[in-house]
Amino acid sequence: MCITRTVQMDYMFNSSPSESTPADHNAKEHYPLPEFPPAYISRNITSPRRRFRSANHIAMFSFVAIALFSACWLMILIILHPTRGSWYINLLIFWVAMTYFVLPRLHQIFTFLYVPDYFIGRTRTNDGVLGDPVNLAFNGTESDLKAALAQAGWVEADALNIRSGTQIVLSTLRHTPYPSAPVSDLNLFGRKQNFSFQRDVDGTTYQRHHIRFWRVPAGWRPPGGEKVDWVAAASFDRAVGINFFTLQATHRIDADIDAERNFVINTIRYADPHCTVSIIEHFSTSYYSWNGGGDLIVTDGHLPVVDVSQADQRSPYNSPETRPHSHALPPVPLWFAAVFFTLLITTAAYRVMTFQPYGWAYAGLAAILGALLFLTFRRRRWAWFTMMGYSALVSTLLLFATSWTLLPEESTFSVVGLTVLFLVTIADEKILGWVHERRRKHIS
Repeated sequence: MCITRTVQMDYMFNSSPSESTPADHNAKEHYPLPEFPPAYISRNITSPRRRFRSANHIAMFSFVAIALFSACWLMILIILHPTRGSWYINLLIFWVAMTYFVLPRLHQIFTFLYVPDYFIGRTRTNDGVLGDPVNLAFNGTESDLKAALAQAGWVEADALNIRSGTQIVLSTLRHTPYPSAPVSDLNLFGRKQNFSFQRDVDGTTYQRHHIRFWRVPAGWRPPGGEKVDWVAAASFDRAVGINFFTLQATHRIDADIDAERNFVINTIRYADPHCTVSIIEHFSTSYYSWNGGGDLIVTDGHLPVVDVSQADQRSPYNSPETRPHSHALPPVPLWFAAVFFTLLITTAAYRVMTFQPYGWAYAGLAAILGALLFLTFRRRRWAWFTMMGYSALVSTLLLFATSWTLLPEESTFSVVGLTVLFLVTIADEKILGWVHERRRKHIS
């Protein structure tokens, strides 16, 4: 049973389990002493009807399945024919296909089947893997919350897009500060965080404090029944490393997430002592586990609730200046598709100039993809669907020809691999939202 108590927070606070009293009257009301031999009575629950997906989602799912199959086929060919073509290019294609499509898509499929989508006190990554735990809650308006954090020295993080993603990579490599560096998206209540805040360490992005916030659904209450307006997941990035589940580059977090939780609370209350804290004890059991990046996480299971009501009146919050047209930037997968297309057209042009077989055929295939890609950047929905169907057909034919050695021996996996990688990047739901946004604007 969850118990809520109000405490006065010192610079570091301690919480110890307290004994809970069972509600005997509730037990007697729901479970009176039986007077007759008990009978099994089922509520005869039926499975809910599945919601039919739109034709667009069905088509996209079909292309995703083809792309996943093509990527796996390509990886098998590279393993079976390691000497065909340049070994380092084959290794690069193998790594990109596995880490940025095959493994994430497999995680999405399997976790969709067996990871519950209701609230369990854990966030989920875009790949569907369990992410950081929910370890904080807040009461107050959005302006109150942002004002309290800004007063405490936290900086609102930029939205994650191609511009901010490039900037954080450059700042990490150059060891230069990026105070509003973006954080990766995590999902809770079926959606990504409303906003995030962070504090860097020594002016670099290698190490930083960060916290993500979700507004709770109307009428929702956490275990324990206390009303809250926001829930949050706070953790400390201790280094840059490799995601153990997808092998992608990522930040590694400190295992003691309770230390980051306490740090957030103490910075807020140090800057604004009027903010009070209550604790939902035993919000979850204390546990050792791993997050979506394979990092160990340890928590005592308590959930502090911070009341920041009227913080905006004590310290007004000025919203950071947003860059013009940042909301109109195409999604990251579309930019990756442009990179793969550039490599593909460059490879085809090299084959034409060196008079290699099928050079003009490769150049023609790439030219058609380029025209469709340009129209997709212009938010032409029909161009995106045509491009997916065309690239799926071309990828399948090239993989078949490579598997049965119908292509000349000097033809490497470069064209085949880039075509498959192009397919797997454009078969992304973010691009579907991008091409649909133009239509929604016209309708409104």
